Amino acid sequence: MFKVNLNNLSGDAVHLLDLLAFLEPSRIHENILKPGAEPIADLDFDFLADEFDFGNAKEVLLEAKLINKEGTDGTLSLHHRVQKAALCRLGDIEKAKYFAVLVKLVSLGFPDTWSKDTGHQKAEWTRCEGYLPDVRSLFTIASDTPAVLASQPDKWADLLLRCTTRSFTQTALDNFTDRKTLAYASAVELLGLMDLDLHRPGNALRSFEVGTALCELEKAEECHKKAIKIRIANNSDRVGNSYSNYAVTLLRLGGADEAKEVLMKCPSLQGNCTDETFLDADNPRFVGDMVLLSRIRKAQGRAEESIRLASKALSWREKTHSDGSFKTCHSAYDVACLLHDVQGKEALAPEALEKVSRTAETLEGGERHAARAEWKISQILRAQGKKALADEHLQIATDFREKVQAW
Repeated sequence: MFKVNLNNLSGDAVHLLDLLAFLEPSRIHENILKPGAEPIADLDFDFLADEFDFGNAKEVLLEAKLINKEGTDGTLSLHHRVQKAALCRLGDIEKAKYFAVLVKLVSLGFPDTWSKDTGHQKAEWTRCEGYLPDVRSLFTIASDTPAVLASQPDKWADLLLRCTTRSFTQTALDNFTDRKTLAYASAVELLGLMDLDLHRPGNALRSFEVGTALCELEKAEECHKKAIKIRIANNSDRVGNSYSNYAVTLLRLGGADEAKEVLMKCPSLQGNCTDETFLDADNPRFVGDMVLLSRIRKAQGRAEESIRLASKALSWREKTHSDGSFKTCHSAYDVACLLHDVQGKEALAPEALEKVSRTAETLEGGERHAARAEWKISQILRAQGKKALADEHLQIATDFREKVQAW
Protein backbone atom coordinates (compact mmCIF):
# COMPACT_ATOMS: atom_id res chain seq x y z
CA MET A 1 0.00 0.00 0.00
CA PHE A 2 2.79 2.44 0.88
CA LYS A 3 4.30 1.97 -2.61
CA VAL A 4 1.03 3.17 -4.17
CA ASN A 5 0.99 6.20 -1.90
CA LEU A 6 4.65 6.84 -2.66
CA ASN A 7 4.03 6.83 -6.40
CA ASN A 8 1.13 9.28 -6.03
CA LEU A 9 3.24 11.95 -4.33
CA SER A 10 4.20 15.19 -6.06
CA GLY A 11 5.68 18.61 -5.37
CA ASP A 12 7.07 19.53 -1.96
CA ALA A 13 5.88 16.27 -0.39
CA VAL A 14 8.18 14.26 -2.68
CA HIS A 15 11.19 16.40 -1.83
CA LEU A 16 10.43 16.24 1.90
CA LEU A 17 10.13 12.45 1.91
CA ASP A 18 13.34 12.06 -0.07
CA LEU A 19 15.17 14.30 2.40
CA LEU A 20 13.83 12.33 5.36
CA ALA A 21 14.96 9.08 3.73
CA PHE A 22 18.60 10.12 4.11
CA LEU A 23 18.30 10.59 7.88
CA GLU A 24 18.00 8.23 10.86
CA PRO A 25 14.42 6.97 10.27
CA SER A 26 13.45 6.15 13.85
CA ARG A 27 13.67 9.73 15.14
CA ILE A 28 13.95 12.85 12.97
CA HIS A 29 13.45 16.26 14.54
CA GLU A 30 11.89 18.85 12.24
CA ASN A 31 14.46 21.46 13.29
CA ILE A 32 17.18 19.62 11.39
CA LEU A 33 15.39 20.56 8.14
CA LYS A 34 15.11 24.27 8.94
CA PRO A 35 17.77 26.29 7.06
CA GLY A 36 17.41 29.36 9.29
CA ALA A 37 19.47 32.30 8.07
CA GLU A 38 21.26 30.21 5.41
CA PRO A 39 18.66 29.43 2.71
CA ILE A 40 19.16 26.57 0.27
CA ALA A 41 19.98 27.88 -3.21
CA ASP A 42 17.58 25.51 -4.98
CA LEU A 43 13.91 26.24 -5.75
CA ASP A 44 12.97 22.62 -4.99
CA PHE A 45 13.75 23.29 -1.33
CA ASP A 46 12.22 26.74 -0.85
CA PHE A 47 9.41 25.10 1.12
CA LEU A 48 11.84 24.31 3.96
CA ALA A 49 12.09 28.01 4.83
CA ASP A 50 8.31 28.56 4.69
CA GLU A 51 6.47 27.25 7.75
CA PHE A 52 3.14 27.02 5.88
CA ASP A 53 4.54 25.13 2.87
CA PHE A 54 6.59 22.83 5.11
CA GLY A 55 3.50 22.06 7.19
CA ASN A 56 1.46 21.23 4.08
CA ALA A 57 4.13 18.85 2.75
CA LYS A 58 4.33 17.14 6.13
CA GLU A 59 0.54 16.72 6.33
CA VAL A 60 0.48 15.06 2.89
CA LEU A 61 3.01 12.48 4.09
CA LEU A 62 1.15 11.92 7.36
CA GLU A 63 -2.18 11.38 5.58
CA ALA A 64 -0.51 8.94 3.18
CA LYS A 65 0.88 7.09 6.23
CA LEU A 66 4.40 7.38 4.84
CA ILE A 67 5.67 9.07 8.01
CA ASN A 68 4.56 9.13 11.64
CA LYS A 69 4.41 11.94 14.16
CA GLU A 70 6.10 11.11 17.47
CA GLY A 71 4.67 13.15 20.36
CA THR A 72 4.38 16.93 20.30
CA ASP A 73 8.03 17.96 20.10
CA GLY A 74 8.27 18.05 16.31
CA THR A 75 9.72 14.56 15.97
CA LEU A 76 8.93 12.42 12.92
CA SER A 77 9.72 8.84 11.94
CA LEU A 78 9.33 6.61 8.92
CA HIS A 79 9.45 2.85 8.47
CA HIS A 80 12.72 1.49 7.13
CA ARG A 81 10.82 -0.07 4.20
CA VAL A 82 9.56 3.38 3.21
CA GLN A 83 13.08 4.73 3.56
CA LYS A 84 14.51 1.99 1.37
CA ALA A 85 11.81 2.43 -1.29
CA ALA A 86 12.34 6.20 -1.40
CA LEU A 87 16.10 5.86 -1.81
CA CYS A 88 15.78 3.15 -4.47
CA ARG A 89 13.78 5.54 -6.67
CA LEU A 90 16.66 8.00 -6.83
CA GLY A 91 19.55 7.86 -9.27
CA ASP A 92 23.09 8.86 -8.30
CA ILE A 93 22.66 12.44 -9.54
CA GLU A 94 19.48 12.92 -7.51
CA LYS A 95 21.06 11.32 -4.47
CA ALA A 96 24.02 13.69 -4.74
CA LYS A 97 21.62 16.65 -4.87
CA TYR A 98 19.73 15.63 -1.72
CA PHE A 99 22.94 14.62 0.03
CA ALA A 100 24.49 18.06 -0.55
CA VAL A 101 21.41 19.80 0.86
CA LEU A 102 21.38 17.63 3.97
CA VAL A 103 25.10 18.09 4.58
CA LYS A 104 24.48 21.84 4.72
CA LEU A 105 21.43 21.49 6.98
CA VAL A 106 23.00 19.00 9.40
CA SER A 107 26.20 21.07 9.59
CA LEU A 108 24.17 23.86 11.17
CA GLY A 109 23.72 21.61 14.20
CA PHE A 110 27.44 21.59 15.00
CA PRO A 111 29.68 24.50 16.06
CA ASP A 112 32.32 25.42 13.50
CA THR A 113 35.62 25.00 15.33
CA TRP A 114 37.67 24.43 12.19
CA SER A 115 37.55 27.64 10.15
CA LYS A 116 37.45 29.71 13.35
CA ASP A 117 38.41 29.13 16.97
CA THR A 118 35.16 29.14 18.93
CA GLY A 119 36.07 26.35 21.34
CA HIS A 120 34.02 23.25 22.07
CA GLN A 121 31.46 24.85 24.35
CA LYS A 122 29.75 22.43 26.73
CA ALA A 123 26.36 24.04 26.09
CA GLU A 124 26.47 22.80 22.47
CA TRP A 125 27.18 19.15 23.26
CA THR A 126 23.63 17.95 23.94
CA ARG A 127 22.33 19.44 20.70
CA CYS A 128 25.24 18.03 18.73
CA GLU A 129 24.69 14.57 20.21
CA GLY A 130 21.11 14.60 18.92
CA TYR A 131 22.37 15.07 15.36
CA LEU A 132 24.90 12.23 15.42
CA PRO A 133 22.44 9.48 14.34
CA ASP A 134 21.66 11.52 11.23
CA VAL A 135 25.35 11.95 10.47
CA ARG A 136 25.79 8.18 10.81
CA SER A 137 22.94 7.65 8.37
CA LEU A 138 24.56 10.02 5.86
CA PHE A 139 27.87 8.28 6.47
CA THR A 140 26.32 4.91 5.56
CA ILE A 141 24.81 6.31 2.38
CA ALA A 142 28.11 7.96 1.39
CA SER A 143 29.91 4.65 1.94
CA ASP A 144 27.36 2.71 -0.13
CA THR A 145 27.11 5.35 -2.87
CA PRO A 146 30.42 7.29 -3.14
CA ALA A 147 29.02 9.23 -6.11
CA VAL A 148 27.02 11.42 -3.72
CA LEU A 149 30.28 13.10 -2.67
CA ALA A 150 31.19 14.24 -6.16
CA SER A 151 29.78 17.77 -5.92
CA GLN A 152 30.94 18.96 -2.49
CA PRO A 153 33.46 16.58 -0.85
CA ASP A 154 35.03 19.33 1.29
CA LYS A 155 31.68 20.29 2.85
CA TRP A 156 31.12 16.64 3.74
CA ALA A 157 34.61 16.47 5.23
CA ASP A 158 33.87 19.61 7.24
CA LEU A 159 30.69 18.07 8.65
CA LEU A 160 32.56 14.94 9.70
CA LEU A 161 35.16 17.10 11.43
CA ARG A 162 32.48 18.86 13.42
CA CYS A 163 31.42 15.51 14.82
CA THR A 164 34.97 15.06 16.20
CA THR A 165 35.12 11.31 16.56
CA ARG A 166 38.30 9.57 15.55
CA SER A 167 36.90 7.36 12.80
CA PHE A 168 34.99 10.27 11.29
CA THR A 169 38.13 12.43 11.46
CA GLN A 170 40.21 9.93 9.53
CA THR A 171 37.46 9.63 6.91
CA ALA A 172 37.28 13.42 6.71
CA LEU A 173 41.01 13.60 6.01
CA ASP A 174 40.60 11.06 3.24
CA ASN A 175 37.84 13.17 1.65
CA PHE A 176 39.58 16.57 1.67
CA THR A 177 40.64 17.81 -1.77
CA ASP A 178 42.12 21.14 -0.64
CA ARG A 179 44.90 20.38 1.82
CA LYS A 180 46.04 23.97 2.31
CA THR A 181 43.10 25.08 4.46
CA LEU A 182 42.84 25.74 8.19
CA ALA A 183 40.16 23.05 8.37
CA TYR A 184 42.53 20.39 7.02
CA ALA A 185 45.33 21.47 9.37
CA SER A 186 42.92 21.30 12.31
CA ALA A 187 41.87 17.80 11.31
CA VAL A 188 45.46 16.59 11.23
CA GLU A 189 46.10 18.17 14.62
CA LEU A 190 42.96 16.62 16.13
CA LEU A 191 43.89 13.15 14.90
CA GLY A 192 47.33 13.52 16.42
CA LEU A 193 45.90 14.70 19.74
CA MET A 194 43.55 11.72 19.81
CA ASP A 195 46.48 9.38 19.28
CA LEU A 196 48.38 11.06 22.11
CA ASP A 197 45.36 10.63 24.38
CA LEU A 198 45.46 6.93 23.51
CA HIS A 199 49.21 6.80 24.25
CA ARG A 200 50.12 6.17 20.61
CA PRO A 201 53.00 8.63 20.09
CA GLY A 202 54.14 6.92 16.91
CA ASN A 203 50.78 7.46 15.25
CA ALA A 204 50.59 11.00 16.62
CA LEU A 205 53.99 11.79 15.15
CA ARG A 206 52.81 10.79 11.69
CA SER A 207 50.01 13.33 12.06
CA PHE A 208 52.00 16.18 13.56
CA GLU A 209 55.25 15.61 11.62
CA VAL A 210 57.18 17.27 14.44
CA GLY A 211 59.56 15.82 17.00
CA THR A 212 57.91 16.26 20.41
CA ALA A 213 56.83 12.61 20.72
CA LEU A 214 60.49 11.65 20.27
CA CYS A 215 61.63 14.17 22.92
CA GLU A 216 63.34 16.41 20.32
CA LEU A 217 62.24 19.32 22.48
CA GLU A 218 64.61 21.96 21.11
CA LYS A 219 63.13 21.44 17.63
CA ALA A 220 59.66 21.61 19.09
CA GLU A 221 60.53 24.87 20.87
CA GLU A 222 61.58 26.48 17.60
CA CYS A 223 58.36 25.31 15.94
CA HIS A 224 56.28 26.86 18.73
CA LYS A 225 58.11 30.18 18.46
CA LYS A 226 57.45 30.30 14.72
CA ALA A 227 53.80 29.35 15.22
CA ILE A 228 53.31 32.18 17.74
CA LYS A 229 54.92 34.75 15.40
CA ILE A 230 52.72 33.62 12.50
CA ARG A 231 49.52 33.71 14.55
CA ILE A 232 50.31 37.13 16.04
CA ALA A 233 51.08 38.49 12.56
CA ASN A 234 47.75 37.18 11.29
CA ASN A 235 45.79 38.27 14.39
CA SER A 236 44.75 34.62 14.87
CA ASP A 237 42.25 33.63 17.56
CA ARG A 238 44.38 30.53 18.13
CA VAL A 239 47.47 32.24 19.49
CA GLY A 240 46.42 31.12 22.98
CA ASN A 241 46.72 27.53 21.79
CA SER A 242 50.28 28.19 20.63
CA TYR A 243 51.26 29.78 23.94
CA SER A 244 49.87 26.75 25.82
CA ASN A 245 51.77 24.31 23.61
CA TYR A 246 54.98 26.33 23.98
CA ALA A 247 54.56 26.37 27.77
CA VAL A 248 54.27 22.56 27.79
CA THR A 249 57.55 22.27 25.90
CA LEU A 250 59.32 24.73 28.21
CA LEU A 251 58.13 22.77 31.24
CA ARG A 252 59.48 19.55 29.76
CA LEU A 253 62.79 21.35 29.19
CA GLY A 254 62.90 22.12 32.91
CA GLY A 255 61.94 25.78 32.66
CA ALA A 256 58.97 25.97 35.01
CA ASP A 257 59.25 29.75 35.51
CA GLU A 258 59.55 30.37 31.77
CA ALA A 259 56.58 28.05 31.16
CA LYS A 260 54.45 30.03 33.64
CA GLU A 261 55.41 33.31 31.96
CA VAL A 262 54.49 32.01 28.50
CA LEU A 263 51.22 30.42 29.65
CA MET A 264 50.08 33.72 31.18
CA LYS A 265 50.46 35.35 27.74
CA CYS A 266 47.33 33.48 26.61
CA PRO A 267 44.75 36.24 25.90
CA SER A 268 42.13 34.40 27.97
CA LEU A 269 44.39 34.39 31.05
CA GLN A 270 45.59 37.98 31.05
CA GLY A 271 44.44 40.39 33.75
CA ASN A 272 43.28 39.17 37.15
CA CYS A 273 43.64 35.43 36.52
CA THR A 274 41.95 33.22 39.13
CA ASP A 275 40.86 29.58 39.25
CA GLU A 276 37.46 30.67 37.96
CA THR A 277 39.10 32.18 34.87
CA PHE A 278 39.82 28.63 33.73
CA LEU A 279 36.48 27.14 34.74
CA ASP A 280 33.85 29.77 33.96
CA ALA A 281 34.34 29.59 30.19
CA ASP A 282 33.05 25.98 30.16
CA ASN A 283 35.77 25.30 27.60
CA PRO A 284 37.76 22.03 27.92
CA ARG A 285 40.90 23.67 26.50
CA PHE A 286 40.98 26.24 29.30
CA VAL A 287 40.67 23.45 31.86
CA GLY A 288 43.64 21.84 30.12
CA ASP A 289 45.57 25.05 30.78
CA MET A 290 44.58 24.72 34.45
CA VAL A 291 46.12 21.24 34.50
CA LEU A 292 49.25 22.64 32.89
CA LEU A 293 49.51 25.38 35.51
CA SER A 294 49.14 22.71 38.21
CA ARG A 295 52.14 20.86 36.79
CA ILE A 296 54.11 24.10 36.59
CA ARG A 297 53.35 24.84 40.25
CA LYS A 298 54.50 21.36 41.22
CA ALA A 299 57.79 21.91 39.39
CA GLN A 300 58.16 25.25 41.21
CA GLY A 301 57.73 23.52 44.56
CA ARG A 302 54.34 25.10 45.24
CA ALA A 303 52.64 21.82 46.12
CA GLU A 304 49.44 23.10 47.71
CA GLU A 305 48.62 25.29 44.70
CA SER A 306 49.38 22.37 42.40
CA ILE A 307 46.97 20.06 44.22
CA ARG A 308 44.25 22.74 44.39
CA LEU A 309 44.40 23.39 40.65
CA ALA A 310 44.56 19.69 39.73
CA SER A 311 41.63 18.85 42.02
CA LYS A 312 39.43 21.59 40.57
CA ALA A 313 40.25 20.48 37.03
CA LEU A 314 39.37 16.89 37.98
CA SER A 315 36.05 17.97 39.51
CA TRP A 316 35.14 19.88 36.34
CA ARG A 317 36.00 16.95 34.11
CA GLU A 318 34.12 14.44 36.29
CA LYS A 319 31.05 16.67 36.23
CA THR A 320 31.28 17.29 32.49
CA HIS A 321 32.13 13.70 31.49
CA SER A 322 30.01 11.82 34.02
CA ASP A 323 30.54 8.50 32.22
CA GLY A 324 34.32 8.90 32.18
CA SER A 325 36.84 10.06 29.59
CA PHE A 326 40.57 9.88 28.92
CA LYS A 327 40.91 13.46 30.17
CA THR A 328 39.22 12.45 33.43
CA CYS A 329 41.66 9.54 33.76
CA HIS A 330 44.60 11.90 33.16
CA SER A 331 43.41 14.32 35.84
CA ALA A 332 42.57 11.61 38.37
CA TYR A 333 46.02 10.06 37.89
CA ASP A 334 47.66 13.47 38.43
CA VAL A 335 45.71 14.08 41.64
CA ALA A 336 46.47 10.59 42.97
CA CYS A 337 50.19 11.03 42.32
CA LEU A 338 50.15 14.44 44.01
CA LEU A 339 48.40 12.97 47.05
CA HIS A 340 51.12 10.34 47.34
CA ASP A 341 54.28 12.03 46.10
CA VAL A 342 53.68 15.50 47.55
CA GLN A 343 51.34 15.11 50.51
CA GLY A 344 52.35 11.58 51.52
CA LYS A 345 48.76 10.35 51.75
CA GLU A 346 49.59 6.70 51.18
CA ALA A 347 46.09 5.39 51.91
CA LEU A 348 44.16 7.78 49.66
CA ALA A 349 46.41 7.49 46.60
CA PRO A 350 45.83 3.75 45.88
CA GLU A 351 42.06 4.23 46.24
CA ALA A 352 42.12 7.10 43.74
CA LEU A 353 44.26 5.07 41.34
CA GLU A 354 41.93 2.07 41.55
CA LYS A 355 39.11 4.39 40.49
CA VAL A 356 41.22 5.47 37.51
CA SER A 357 41.76 1.83 36.57
CA ARG A 358 38.05 0.98 36.81
CA THR A 359 37.07 4.00 34.73
CA ALA A 360 39.73 3.37 32.09
CA GLU A 361 38.70 -0.27 31.75
CA THR A 362 35.22 0.85 30.61
CA LEU A 363 36.63 3.05 27.82
CA GLU A 364 37.59 1.80 24.39
CA GLY A 365 41.38 2.00 24.20
CA GLY A 366 41.60 2.65 27.94
CA GLU A 367 43.92 -0.26 28.71
CA ARG A 368 46.99 1.99 28.68
CA HIS A 369 45.52 4.24 31.35
CA ALA A 370 44.50 1.22 33.43
CA ALA A 371 47.97 -0.31 33.12
CA ARG A 372 49.64 2.91 34.26
CA ALA A 373 47.32 3.25 37.27
CA GLU A 374 47.79 -0.39 38.32
CA TRP A 375 51.56 -0.10 37.98
CA LYS A 376 51.59 3.01 40.20
CA ILE A 377 49.46 1.19 42.79
CA SER A 378 51.94 -1.69 42.82
CA GLN A 379 54.85 0.72 43.41
CA ILE A 380 53.07 2.42 46.32
CA LEU A 381 52.10 -0.89 47.94
CA ARG A 382 55.61 -2.29 47.51
CA ALA A 383 57.05 0.77 49.28
CA GLN A 384 54.62 0.06 52.12
CA GLY A 385 55.94 -3.50 52.42
CA LYS A 386 52.77 -5.10 51.04
CA LYS A 387 54.58 -7.35 48.57
CA ALA A 388 51.79 -9.85 47.86
CA LEU A 389 49.24 -7.16 47.12
CA ALA A 390 51.80 -5.21 45.10
CA ASP A 391 52.52 -8.29 42.97
CA GLU A 392 48.80 -8.74 42.37
CA HIS A 393 48.42 -5.21 41.00
CA LEU A 394 51.62 -5.53 38.99
CA GLN A 395 50.17 -8.64 37.32
CA ILE A 396 46.98 -6.72 36.48
CA ALA A 397 49.11 -3.95 34.96
CA THR A 398 51.05 -6.53 32.96
CA ASP A 399 47.83 -8.09 31.66
CA PHE A 400 46.57 -4.70 30.49
CA ARG A 401 49.91 -4.00 28.84
CA GLU A 402 49.83 -7.31 26.97
CA LYS A 403 46.38 -6.44 25.63
CA VAL A 404 47.79 -3.18 24.29
CA GLN A 405 50.79 -4.88 22.70
CA ALA A 406 48.47 -7.38 21.00
CA TRP A 407 46.71 -4.60 19.06
